[in-house]
Amino acid sequence: MTGEMDFLLRVQVCDMDDFSRFVQEHLLHHPSVIDVRSSFSLERIKETTALPLR
Repeated sequence: MTGEMDFLLRVQVCDMDDFSRFVQEHLLHHPSVIDVRSSFSLERIKETTALPLR
């Protein structure tokens, strides 16, 4: 990814309430975190990140 992001953090949570707790209780309390921007997948397309290399 390119753009304004410094880090891309991929997390798996049970629901939006769980995600909200994670952001508010952990990420935003870290001294190095100034801003959090979130994107969500609406549908699972692929289970793995492995590439089929020959």
